[in-house]
This record gives sequence, structure tokens and C-alpha cells, in this order.
Amino acid sequence: TALAKNHGLGLDEMEAIERIGVLHASALYERWCLVKIISILVEDYEFKPEMGWQESLIRAVTGKPQSLTLRFCRDDLGWCAFLEVQPELQNGRRPDFRLRFMQYEPVPENHPTQTQSRDVPFEPVRLHHTMPNGLVMDAKFRTQWRRGELGRTLTSLIQEKGYDQEGDRIFILHPAPRSMLQPSSPLI
Repeated sequence: TALAKNHGLGLDEMEAIERIGVLHASALYERWCLVKIISILVEDYEFKPEMGWQESLIRAVTGKPQSLTLRFCRDDLGWCAFLEVQPELQNGRRPDFRLRFMQYEPVPENHPTQTQSRDVPFEPVRLHHTMPNGLVMDAKFRTQWRRGELGRTLTSLIQEKGYDQEGDRIFILHPAPRSMLQPSSPLI
């Protein structure tokens, strides 16, 4: 199909996508959130995805659930974004997504560790400006929240599920408009 040709997907990947079938609304929303996160990293923030990311992503979301880490880089800024899908936390829990950033120094073109691929021309090197904490995101498909339910859900993700145990900040992805009486985000 045109989709396969335009995005370099093979027949196996297209057949795997077809096998997804009908998904529950919450699973469909979770996958939509994943596409939006990738889109924001690539289109809005101009991070470049690693080679073969489409195939890895398709394998991760079409088979039995498994963890996946996708790497996106900005050579001009010296930053990598690591998007983890269903990461396994130290306590065994699996949030939907975790996004972490790392600063690196590009490897010179003639350096012996330089990869053959021009699409990923660096080896990340940790620096003192690395963000050790990330953002854990959990997708909750709700068209509306009862009074206090969003806050209780966030508290549950922190206190009961321990999503913040590695110092990560917790964020609930949801489509319900005006769900917070007093939003605390500077993005409003």
C-alpha cells in the first residue's frame, strides 16, 4: 500500500497491523497517545528517530505486550530523548510511557566507534547536565471525571503503584476538557 511505501514498512509489518483488529477504546487511546508523543518529539521538537524505529514499534504493539525503548536525538543540541513504552519499573509495575532525556557529545566522524549508519552519528556520553528523572505518563481514556477522581487517580499512581519511585514526575494523559478546577501547569 501507499502507507507501506511512504514509510518503509514491509509486508510483515503491515500484516501485523491488520492483526490488531478491534481494540478496546482505552487501548486505542493509549496507542493514539503514543503516536502523539512521537509526533511531538519529531515534528515540534525536531528530534530524529533512530533507524528501524517503526518496525520495533509495530512488533511491540501488535504482539504480546512488551517493553520498548525508542531513541530520538537532536545533534545540534546534543540531546537524546528516550521514550519507553510499557517500561518495567523497579517495583515490577508497568506504566504506559516514560520519557527521559540525556545529553551527549557527538562522536567525530573519523572516531573508531563511529557507526556505519549516518542516521545515528553519535554514541551518547553521559554528562553532568543529564536529566536523571523523567516523566511517567499513564493514558486514561475518560470523557469526563467525577469531582476529585482525577486527583485520586494521580495519588493512586504515586502511592499505590509507585510510579514516582525513581524520581520521575507523573502525568495522566486524558481527553477530558476542563478537568482540573485549578490547573497547575505553566502550559495553560
